[in-house]
Amino acid sequence: MARRAGYAINGYALNRGRESVKHLLDAGKLENGRPIDPESRAYLVYALNVSGDAPNAAEARYVDDLFAKRAELQAYGRALLALALKSRGDDNRARQVVSELEREARVTDFDAHWESVRA
Repeated sequence: MARRAGYAINGYALNRGRESVKHLLDAGKLENGRPIDPESRAYLVYALNVSGDAPNAAEARYVDDLFAKRAELQAYGRALLALALKSRGDDNRARQVVSELEREARVTDFDAHWESVRA
């Protein structure tokens, strides 16, 4: 995002970070050995997708897997999934996830919110 905003970045550091994220996603565990919770996984998939120059076909599997397991995600994770899908140009599935989010919103006369539990 910084690069797109015109700031100079260290491309080597960015690539190493992206490789580290892929390694975590493939292992399904954080560096401390704990399993990656669904919301953190959604954030990692989102970060991987927006940090690249263009949608990468080899990285599509992470988004596809997250999409298949979206019922496990809370609203925050599904919102990140929708953003990742949108960044890949997958507008149909992004709209599908957004529609699901809209249906699950708790709406009152004063606000709209989503129930959430942080583990």
